[in-house]
Amino acid sequence: MTIRIIESGNTADYEKVCEIINKSQEAETEKRNVLYNTHGMTPSQLSEELSAKEGRCICVYEGPDMAGTASVFRDKKEKWYSDGKADIVLKYVAVSPEHQGKHIATQILDYVKNLDCKVISVSTGEKNRRAIHLYEKNGFILVGVSRGRINNSYKYAYWKDGCPIAPGKIKAHIAEAKVKCFIKRYLTEPISKKK
Repeated sequence: MTIRIIESGNTADYEKVCEIINKSQEAETEKRNVLYNTHGMTPSQLSEELSAKEGRCICVYEGPDMAGTASVFRDKKEKWYSDGKADIVLKYVAVSPEHQGKHIATQILDYVKNLDCKVISVSTGEKNRRAIHLYEKNGFILVGVSRGRINNSYKYAYWKDGCPIAPGKIKAHIAEAKVKCFIKRYLTEPISKKK
């Protein structure tokens, strides 16, 4: 299989990118009951987000067909695990259902790992076991949990120079984050469900 990865600033590509994102999310929802906050992404929404957040759109082609996509954004927020280094946030990793099973998502991650950055962050829902497996298999480490609109969100990080944080510190941070999520869920559930 020969694939090409290009970065696109062409808004004409964004229609196909959004189609792939939406189709892959629909397939995951149907097969595995995974829910997404970004379901129904439109080309104008993607274009606006890329412009506003210094984003870049990555398109993966197998032959003439766009088979997968992802977007990367410069993240200017300092995080506890980034040690003040420049981060890239990876979002919208998606592979068209017709092209799944060909390691395209892994090739996207390999491409992103070679970009000019120190730390790559990515989030996924706690129920999205396939994405969690993909990130962990590719060297990403769970560094946080937060309460999302639909379910808890798992935050992963990848360090180009290897993880500089002691495993005990990461475990403590995750444990504390899970307690906070539990408390938020408890406080926001209707009283009738708490009985």
